[in-house]
Amino acid sequence: MARRHHERGRPPPPRRIIRPGHGRPPQHRDHGAPPDRVHRAAAHSQELGFPAFETAALHTAVRLGAPREAAGRLAQLAVIQDGPLARLCADHAHAAARSDGPVLDGVSQRFEALQMILHAAEAAAHASQAHAAAGRRASARAAAARAWALAARCEGTRTPALAQLQAPGLTRRQHDIARLAASGLTNKQIARQLIVSERTVENHLQATYIKLGVCGRASLKSLLTGDR
Repeated sequence: MARRHHERGRPPPPRRIIRPGHGRPPQHRDHGAPPDRVHRAAAHSQELGFPAFETAALHTAVRLGAPREAAGRLAQLAVIQDGPLARLCADHAHAAARSDGPVLDGVSQRFEALQMILHAAEAAAHASQAHAAAGRRASARAAAARAWALAARCEGTRTPALAQLQAPGLTRRQHDIARLAASGLTNKQIARQLIVSERTVENHLQATYIKLGVCGRASLKSLLTGDR
């Protein structure tokens, strides 16, 4: 190629030198653990005067399991921003830092109401851990089941908060019956469809309620479908 350029009386084009790391966006480089990176991003957003971006970065730290470092600043940011999200992020951080299971349950519901399903699943997982640490086993099971159901709506997304989450341990039959019950079918209709007795359906439903930490059909429907 260079010889052809010389033959035509033109110099060959200069060669481009590519140095290691040249041309890569800064966010793609590894500068340490994820919480460190998000706190740096938050500090940079604060310097630039972007409170919404700072809130998002600090809330990411909460989702990664570092709420104490973020709670105070998130509370300040909630005061200077309109809308429910900044306050919700601050409440999530405060409740997670205090391991407050009941408040985390409410935070999960509020995220779901905003259609932020992954955030709702993570808050429910945090709630389950808090309930378990406080010895509230039934509440821990219910929150874990809620987190599992919400996470299932996120097409297999896995985050640190959901990494230890396990399915509630339903058998295939229990899962089928729970799904049909949540869809609105009666025990008689389910029994006819699955070719089993109504007593079998009832027994499986009772076992499912215990495993999922719910108290009836309405709660089961809300858990599995998100409808209230």
